[in-house]
Amino acid sequence: MNRSFSFILLFFLCQAVFSQNANWLMGYTQDVAGEVLTYHAPHPEVTTSLLVRNQNSTKYIAWLMEEIPKNTDTKEFTFVWIFGIDVNENSYPYKLFLDNQYLLTFKNPKDTLTKKWTVTGKEGASLEFNASLLDKYGDLMGYAFLTVPAKLLTEGQKPEIRIVATSSSDPCWYMTHRYAMNSSLLAKQMPAIMNTPEGEKYVLRFDIHHFGEKTTAKISAQGESMEIPIRMGVNYTYFPVSGKAGDIIDDISVNIDGHENIIPPISLSTVRPITLYLLHHSHSDIGYTHHQSVVERMHHSFFRQAVMLHDKTAGYPHGARFKWNVEVCWAVESYLGKCSPEEKENFIRVVQEGGIGLDGLWANELTGICSPEELIQLIQRSAMVASVCNVELRSAMITDIPGYTWSLVPVMAKSGIRYFSPGTNTFHRIGDIKDTWGDKPFYWVSRSGLDSVLTWFPARGYSWFHTGLGAGVPKNLLTEEPIFEYLDQMSQETFPYDMSIIRYNIGSDNGPPHKALPDIVKKWNETYITPKMHIATTTEAFSVFEERYGDELPSFAGDLTPYWEDGASSSARETALVNKAAERLTQAQSLLLLSGSRHFPLDQIQEAWKYILLYDEHTWGSWNSISAPHDPFTIEQWKTKQSFALKADSITREIMQRAKASASAYIDKELRSYDVWNTHSWPISDVVYIDVPEDLGMAYATDGQGKHLKSQYMADGSLAVFLREVPPMSATRVTLRQEVHFANPLPWKGISAAGISIDENSGAIDSLAFQNLSENIVDNSFGFGLNSYIYVEGRDPANKHYVDQVSITYPDKGPLVNSIRIESDAPGTEGLLREVRFYNTMNRIDISNTIFKSEVYEPEGIHFSFPFNIPGGDVHINQAWDYYKAGGEQLPGSNLNYNTMSRWIDVSSDTLGVCVVSPDAPLVELGEISMDALSVGYKDKLEASQCIFSYVMNNYWETNFLAAQPGEASFRYSLYPHGGFDPLKNMKRALERTQPLIVLPSSEDRKLGLSLISFDNPNILITTFIPGTDNSYFLLRVYNPGNEDQAVNFKWNLLSPITVSFSASDLSGLRISKSGNTFVIRAHDFETIRVDL
Repeated sequence: MNRSFSFILLFFLCQAVFSQNANWLMGYTQDVAGEVLTYHAPHPEVTTSLLVRNQNSTKYIAWLMEEIPKNTDTKEFTFVWIFGIDVNENSYPYKLFLDNQYLLTFKNPKDTLTKKWTVTGKEGASLEFNASLLDKYGDLMGYAFLTVPAKLLTEGQKPEIRIVATSSSDPCWYMTHRYAMNSSLLAKQMPAIMNTPEGEKYVLRFDIHHFGEKTTAKISAQGESMEIPIRMGVNYTYFPVSGKAGDIIDDISVNIDGHENIIPPISLSTVRPITLYLLHHSHSDIGYTHHQSVVERMHHSFFRQAVMLHDKTAGYPHGARFKWNVEVCWAVESYLGKCSPEEKENFIRVVQEGGIGLDGLWANELTGICSPEELIQLIQRSAMVASVCNVELRSAMITDIPGYTWSLVPVMAKSGIRYFSPGTNTFHRIGDIKDTWGDKPFYWVSRSGLDSVLTWFPARGYSWFHTGLGAGVPKNLLTEEPIFEYLDQMSQETFPYDMSIIRYNIGSDNGPPHKALPDIVKKWNETYITPKMHIATTTEAFSVFEERYGDELPSFAGDLTPYWEDGASSSARETALVNKAAERLTQAQSLLLLSGSRHFPLDQIQEAWKYILLYDEHTWGSWNSISAPHDPFTIEQWKTKQSFALKADSITREIMQRAKASASAYIDKELRSYDVWNTHSWPISDVVYIDVPEDLGMAYATDGQGKHLKSQYMADGSLAVFLREVPPMSATRVTLRQEVHFANPLPWKGISAAGISIDENSGAIDSLAFQNLSENIVDNSFGFGLNSYIYVEGRDPANKHYVDQVSITYPDKGPLVNSIRIESDAPGTEGLLREVRFYNTMNRIDISNTIFKSEVYEPEGIHFSFPFNIPGGDVHINQAWDYYKAGGEQLPGSNLNYNTMSRWIDVSSDTLGVCVVSPDAPLVELGEISMDALSVGYKDKLEASQCIFSYVMNNYWETNFLAAQPGEASFRYSLYPHGGFDPLKNMKRALERTQPLIVLPSSEDRKLGLSLISFDNPNILITTFIPGTDNSYFLLRVYNPGNEDQAVNFKWNLLSPITVSFSASDLSGLRISKSGNTFVIRAHDFETIRVDL
């Protein structure tokens, strides 16, 4: 069949039909079923598609084609649609059904060498793929031609196409773009005015879609004409016309292969002036495209190029001079330490001239898993870079990642950052965050209401102009087609501003500066009166926008719950290791100061924070980590990423050991006396475990006055000792004394009497009632109990599996501590060990779950259940600083499939509740298991539920993260019953578990002094003590989680500070404001207080 067929899409309100082959019909008209994905296409106006992935054979896409004409003797029809298909060395089949009847099977191509191929099917049907575009990811896109005998079709009906993929672990895919390729002849005026020798001219765009051999088209209007070559696919050309708004152009024609098409008259409309501010940068993936060390060197070379290009274009017109945005300061930090003195001087000079903009985040972090101090370090390290350059940070970028913890707002604002540019990925696991907030700037307000940052999500994400790496000279994509299409969409959405802010980076992630950009912008601005282009730094563009429109912008407060933090659970062991390292480092700094040390390992502390941040940075590994997990490129990148966790662990242990040595300077050689340190600002009651020296034999414990303490020997030989109200920011004494001591002098009452029972088949807790709660707080209506192991095989949560061969023992039975040990087989593992401890002196249950993970490469997810029964209870989730109400304080566009928590999650009514502290597992799902989202879709509403799932492991990602994680990993939980919701007590509970009492060897003769500091308001917390940059000062981080402002007066017991001051717009304490000993901490806010010695 001759497939030479053209039609012109000239969009306007008028239309005319021109002749075409009657056998050609639209291959897509409307959706029937399937995942809708925002994605690029060969046509700039086409931005969405139906996507089917090669990972679940129960999923499919389906759509309707054009209605079959009636009363025709046509023997066959050809349907045309736009397709995209993954190029993959492993070829997988896709089955195509026509009206529910199997028609044919096609496969994805193994390479890009073949651009045209045909598949035959039943009754002589055929499907031809004609690829017109090799996209930036190395995949093929183009036009599909499905030819079907008329006898298989029904006149007057729209045929339905369904495409079904096969199941595999390989993330292969096929897509049909949601675009009806009709045969209308339309006309469209572009939102532009050209500057020509004849004066200002309006611009018409002609779009010619051609499906045959190369030919030519002649366009005529106003006595002028032009000829253009026509190739397969979409063809664009622009035709300037004279006139003014309201004039009618009525002599437009288009001639293709001798067939002349008369375009209906077009009335010119007013063009609104607009300037596009281009934020030119490179997206910093620390890995992924190249090994981490190579990426660092690449960015160093980018800085040198940026300096050279800025100086080279010094004489260019305003807006065209080269400027470069340092997206994150990670590579700048190392560059300034390694470059030559001359390079350093030039870099700093260009920064000060405004040619290089420093943005405030140190790395593109998964903010939802950051600890409070880590979130501060994320900006403070950049602030140190900025201070070297003698500039202040005013803006921050974050790139690729969709969603950010609400706590980022006060941390940015208190660090002097006023502007926030989040550039998300354009399609991959982003939910609807980009569609919700794209080009809709707003002030993001902190929970306290005191802080805000001007936030602008670019509607086209960060990678609009990517072409792929390794393509030689970068192709210029900053052309009329994408820009005019973008402006046209903005006008349809009534975009109210005369400027827009666009991310501009080329190649791919870790792409280079575009050397031609100044010339491109210069020529564009010479050609067009509007739109204009302006190369800018983030701070420059945002400040211009705020000056014009700041008073008009809306404000929103709430969590923008992240979408990518689940990737960290692909290496759950290392993620937990880094969480512990961050808490250990925070506590070690406090212990150093409280113990009287004035010599701090500042370099070591900074190095530890560096590795913590590097691990939580969003790049886990190589681009082919899932498709080629054993490739050396994948293995080497993971080794480096894993080393960040291991180094963070080892360095923080060294710092903690140094702090312990400072706090236990006088040691009893017989190791019979111990100081138990409380590094927190409130008294703590808890059980500590002390290893009894062998030569002591049986022992009992006494306090500093020689009074007996409640104690009990444990099955592992340690002595459990209960301490009541260890004083804040100080220590209490415990001394072991030799005496005949029975391991368990009191009979154990049994599990049921203690308020807990274990299901013999599942090993889960099916009944739990604390001392102050007579009712069972476990909701068994879901079919599983509390701490039930749930394994999802594949991506569909309906495919759940549970444990088998459960064995229950009771290692510890005593008056102080009782423990239960549950061993079982568990799918996806070599075994599962769950341990439960509960206490006769405390209303708390501790759970430890250890998974001995098998090496599984097929998709899987692991969850532990916590179904609660708290009548009228709401769920609140802790973030780094403060908390939010699930479903109630999450902004539109948030991830609702799972939530991230910093330390705790709480279910409570006005009178009853339970708090769960989770130091190792930061992800929770509410109501139901709703991952993987590629199988179940993204939620648009979070239903109220008290059923919580701790989402501990997965390998669902198709790139970047780990494909398997064999080995041992443990997850700890502590459950606290309580009355009504009390965030202050929850913060205390969480800190007591993540930074517990520290037992140090001491001497019975050593005197314990007063605490370093005391204060008169129990409603605020000192979360940590931070050593200053020298020995002349230190910082306090003071936090008020309550709903009311709190005044606090500090009393200094062991020192006499020269000044005590609020830190002003600087969490490092380098700038101060109010001084004194009494301060007001606002509700839901934290402050940094500097103490000068």
